[in-house]
Amino acid sequence: WSVDEVITSAFSRGQAMSLELKKIEDKTIDRLAATFIDNLEVVSVLDQCLSEELLTEEDVGRIRALVKDGKSKDGVRDLLAHVKRSAPGYLEKFYKILINSKSNFLAEPLAKEYCEQLKAMNKP
Repeated sequence: WSVDEVITSAFSRGQAMSLELKKIEDKTIDRLAATFIDNLEVVSVLDQCLSEELLTEEDVGRIRALVKDGKSKDGVRDLLAHVKRSAPGYLEKFYKILINSKSNFLAEPLAKEYCEQLKAMNKP
């Protein structure tokens, strides 16, 4: 199985347990926050996050202003906070956005962490 197949399968199985899925998604983002803050080219994902309804136009404008002011890390923090406010299933959208951006190297750690969280949840 490729990472793509594993994460797509995990998201499909998780739909029935939306509250548990949301907790796992949020924990995955939290565990990788420092990596994202240090490495995500936030401007490269903004338009896609807007089109996938993970961000509003207001959110995008605020994040672009932070980046313009030299506060890229604050922009990433703002992005992550808003993405986490999305409905369960948001992580799959964010994963696909990462794959199609300059920050595609962050998609694999996201998928691996998510799968680890799923495994931990399913342990007896």
